[in-house]
This record gives sequence, C-alpha cells and structure tokens, in this order.
Amino acid sequence: MPAPAVWTKLPAPAVNRTTLLDLRKPYLYQRYAEGRHNALQLYREIRARGYTGSAATVGRYIRQLRKGTTAPPSQTRPQTTPDHRLDHDRPRPARCP
Repeated sequence: MPAPAVWTKLPAPAVNRTTLLDLRKPYLYQRYAEGRHNALQLYREIRARGYTGSAATVGRYIRQLRKGTTAPPSQTRPQTTPDHRLDHDRPRPARCP
C-alpha cells in the first residue's frame, strides 16, 4: 500500500533560523582552524561550556567545515537563541506607577 501523500514530502530545511549551536560556532571554527577536527571532542568541549544540543548537530557542522560548504561564522551574536535567553542583556521596562 503506498504511503499517504503527506508522508512523501520532507519538511523544508532549517534555513536562516537560529539554533542551539549558533553561539558556539565561532569557538568551534577557531578550534577547527587550530587543527582540532574530532567532532566528538569538540562536542565535549562546548558541552562543558553550557551547550545543550546534540553531538549529531556538532558533527554535521564539523562535516560542513571539512567539505568547505559553510562560511566562517559571523562574530555577531544572533538576535535570539533557544538555549540562551539572556534577560540581563535587555533593558528592563519601567514599572507602572
């Protein structure tokens, strides 16, 4: 029996969305440029620094670096990130009288 049409189409890839890895990409890129190419070791390093994402995500990023299919990360922090809602970076609204 053929699969329903709903299951035959894959979801669109995550393009221009912030991810848990975005804040860690400059560090990973620096370590990669220093010759550290082991994705699992790099995952352990950023996990120790607070990364809560998966090792598979780090592995995908490192594979892109190896293939040369990704540009170096920008040094600016993304506007929003799921794992780092930095409330202390935002100005607090004045209280109502």
